[in-house]
Amino acid sequence: ESGVESVSVDDSHPANIDEDVKGDTIDEKVEEETIDEDEEEGDEVEEEDSEEELEVILPAFYNPVPTEYEEVPATALSYMKMADAYLKKENFRSASKQFLKVLKKSPHHIPAILGYASTFERHANPKQLGEVAKAYSDVTQYALTQNNQGLAQAVLQRALSVSKEMEGDRTDVLQHLASLAFTNELAADMHAELGIELLKHNSTEARKNFQMANAYVDAATEDGNGFHPRSLAMLGEIALSEGKAKVAISYLERALTQDLGEYSAKALFQCAVAKESLDDHDGALEYYMKVTSPEFKAGEVTANAHYKVAMLMKHKGFKSEEIENHIELALNLGHELTAEAVEIMGEHHISVIKSAHRAEWKRYQEALQSEEQRGGIMNGPAVSNDSIFSNNSGSANDDLPAGNDALSMLEQGAAAYDGSIPLPTADGGEDGTIS
Repeated sequence: ESGVESVSVDDSHPANIDEDVKGDTIDEKVEEETIDEDEEEGDEVEEEDSEEELEVILPAFYNPVPTEYEEVPATALSYMKMADAYLKKENFRSASKQFLKVLKKSPHHIPAILGYASTFERHANPKQLGEVAKAYSDVTQYALTQNNQGLAQAVLQRALSVSKEMEGDRTDVLQHLASLAFTNELAADMHAELGIELLKHNSTEARKNFQMANAYVDAATEDGNGFHPRSLAMLGEIALSEGKAKVAISYLERALTQDLGEYSAKALFQCAVAKESLDDHDGALEYYMKVTSPEFKAGEVTANAHYKVAMLMKHKGFKSEEIENHIELALNLGHELTAEAVEIMGEHHISVIKSAHRAEWKRYQEALQSEEQRGGIMNGPAVSNDSIFSNNSGSANDDLPAGNDALSMLEQGAAAYDGSIPLPTADGGEDGTIS
């Protein structure tokens, strides 16, 4: 038996569109491809290369009841004006206090919730970013009760972005954000990020969340062959860590058919490692060489790839000049100095000398840090310093992350706040006001 994962879908879940999709999971498709390849070669799938069977249940989307709220009282509107005045002076802490006063009078008032979240973000330290993310999620909840999906999605994505900068365990915050997902895309992204966090201490729960992310995307595609690229790659990473090289390759190669962004280099490297573990040296060399391509930013992964290329070239009897070139590049990019590198390059080669000096400096810095207390408070993510209700359309909004057009519209509201501002609808237009 292949032991693949299975997915159960909540009957009330909007993603439960096609009956054929339910039992046809990403893991089943990957495993079927792996089994077919092995059968063609006359081999059986080894037990250690099978996946543990997991049952994954997709919860229903967040779908609050539409609600009409009372008008914002005059006293609350006066606090809004005071908050705007503090924002113009870049006094974010005082502005936050004024927004909280508004929320005590009108807890449903979206501009005040958004104002509080954005001012809190501007003065929060990394340990407080979980609270900032939850504050943004409050906007999503109230926006959905007023049928404003465009704003709800933009702010929930902002909350997810903020959560990535958090210090410490992010599990509780990410679980909260995932519970508010109301589209397949949002649910997939939330569970993928939750899986990344859970992978630090629980690979089984991480695998479930990556599988959920894949299932959400799969259910939203017409042909039932969709998947969440990063989640599929992470499943490959887990399989590789468990010694299931064939399964890892199946996951990783399929994930690499899509754009993985900055994670592409690591996925290629892991695929190469898996192939090398199966003694497929030609395949491993091909993937390691891809990682050394100029299209990827130089760093730890590319340094390791250059070193691996050199070792495989040495094993396959390549010319010493090619081997030395890759060792030199690996050392210059920060790869640790090894006995093999010294043997190939010679102890007097400049790259060897520099690498030895870096190692010595690193040991010195580590010793120094262990004796001294680390000082200073890290700054939060860069955001606009202008009032979120000002008319300025200059560079302040350029500092905001892309993909938050709906959020930016709120931040360009009237400076002379009159109790109502236009809110964007799901299609990007304006549909009435909220007071």
